[in-house]
Amino acid sequence: MPRRMRLLVLFIAVGGCAGTQAKPKVVLLEGKEPPADCQPLGEVVGSHADHNPSAEDALENARWKASKLGATHLLKDGPRTGRSGAHTETFTGQAYRCPAGR
Repeated sequence: MPRRMRLLVLFIAVGGCAGTQAKPKVVLLEGKEPPADCQPLGEVVGSHADHNPSAEDALENARWKASKLGATHLLKDGPRTGRSGAHTETFTGQAYRCPAGR
């Protein structure tokens, strides 16, 4: 196989793997406050826009945003998620960084 062809195959293989990401490890707190030794990092709003928006996808988007802040926990604001438009589901929560083992 020519060198250029091998490089092309290598780039395609590596590029395909780059799109696969593990789920963020952010614990969802529902109906309970985080432990007192957790540091608040701020509000996170996750959303999912589609013809059939999913609350689960909006939550997953919020978890990604919280993890980018360095959060380990996400406290759900209010009783439930909601729609912010005809085709958008939203999830609002507070991000926290807690010590290991929480």
